[in-house]
Amino acid sequence: MTHVLSHFRFCPHCGSDRFFPNNIKSKRCDHCGFVYYLNPSAACAAIIREKGSGRILVAIRANEPAKGMYDLPGGFSDLNECSEESILREVAEEISPKLVEDAADTLRFLFSRPNLYLYSGMTIPTMDMIYLLEVEDLSPYVGEGRDDVESLIALHPDEIDPNKFGFDSIRRAFVKYRDMERHS
Repeated sequence: MTHVLSHFRFCPHCGSDRFFPNNIKSKRCDHCGFVYYLNPSAACAAIIREKGSGRILVAIRANEPAKGMYDLPGGFSDLNECSEESILREVAEEISPKLVEDAADTLRFLFSRPNLYLYSGMTIPTMDMIYLLEVEDLSPYVGEGRDDVESLIALHPDEIDPNKFGFDSIRRAFVKYRDMERHS
């Protein structure tokens, strides 16, 4: 995998080709002194839980990376969007605007996880923010997915093999959530 900074060959400030690695997370221009820092991109995922049964909605990915693997609904934050807006937009895009209407008032931040996301041959560092949404019934949302979700299934956390998740950060997030629920 190619480090994303290796694609930055010219200083974005002055255009000089004297733009060299400064450390693992930055490049510095020897011409003008500008330093560019690579910070994680904001991303979010939702654990959507059915009240009562505790089942959660699991997405099956429609596209690479990790096509056909388990995932949690979510994605990248857009410009000028807070994380809460991002997750509600992603849930509406991937599942249903109706789910957002029914569950937006239950939105709760759980925790965050660092991630490395392979995209276009580059490794993009992300900070994945994990949220909880609750609905009365998951049945209307099970079946065909939307956007980059092939399909949606509802499973109790104890029925889920964490190794079926396509991304390490989501796998770890699921395990942390499952362990939190077991000890609550």
